[in-house]
Amino acid sequence: MSSTTVKEPVKQSGICIFISWVEETSPGLLAESTTFLIKNNKLLFVIIFYLYIIKYHFDKNVENKALSSKNKVSERESQVAFLGKLMGEVAHEIHNPLASIQLNIDAVSNLVQEIPEKIRSKMTPRLETTQRSIKQISYVVGQIQNMATQSESPFERLDLHKELELIKENFHRLTPPHKATLTLDLQASSPFFFGNHPSLQQVFTNLIRNSLEAGPGIGRSSLHIDINTSSRDHVLMVEFKDDGAGISPSQLALIFNPFFTTKKARGNMGLGLSIVEQRLKSHGATIEASSLMGEGTTFLIQIPHDRRLIKEKGLL
Repeated sequence: MSSTTVKEPVKQSGICIFISWVEETSPGLLAESTTFLIKNNKLLFVIIFYLYIIKYHFDKNVENKALSSKNKVSERESQVAFLGKLMGEVAHEIHNPLASIQLNIDAVSNLVQEIPEKIRSKMTPRLETTQRSIKQISYVVGQIQNMATQSESPFERLDLHKELELIKENFHRLTPPHKATLTLDLQASSPFFFGNHPSLQQVFTNLIRNSLEAGPGIGRSSLHIDINTSSRDHVLMVEFKDDGAGISPSQLALIFNPFFTTKKARGNMGLGLSIVEQRLKSHGATIEASSLMGEGTTFLIQIPHDRRLIKEKGLL
């Protein structure tokens, strides 16, 4: 009596399911190679083969992300360069007639002193308003020119602490004492580095202006700014920290973009922080920002103070 042997269906293992998935998504040579290896009982080779495939796709994914990030940076730098050239031309065209207007306003202001008091009392406030407007335009043009051109002053050996002390000395020119205060905590063991004095002064001033324009935080009537320094691994660390209104997470990612601002109503063009990043990059330095709404914002600057590191970047 003959008997028929019934084979039980074989359960698919995880590797088989995975191979089937690869066959569906990557047909052709890959599928043929897999079939050949399985038919010849080379399961170990199949596993190793697909481990290499996984590694290849992982590395490719990382490479693509890095390339995408690099392209974005390159595109942004090209945009900044183009905007810089365009803004330089615009600023030049504005500066000349503005200087003429300023001279004429000064002349009129002197003539007003010779007219009767009744008329002078009406004209003086209007002239003062015009003067303030001219100063605002001059400031904006200056920002544009700074954005458009790199300083021609050479790099030299600077003392970071002296640079910051100079900023503190001039702090009163930026804001009245009752509106904001500034303290320095200078702890860097070796504060010397190679840099450009005008550029660094502009960087620090713009960061302070950014804090002042944001205003005090919730429940505070005045703003306080702390500037701390430290050093680590041949790098100078400078921390600007305020207890101001803070920046929302969505806006924080955009603050270094040219023309991005949340203060358009106050005439802000959104160039201050973009100039900061550009100037620091010329020093081989980096800047990062963190913030909490209602509690304040912190900017962390890292500047290499080793002359060789600056030379490697072709800045000297």
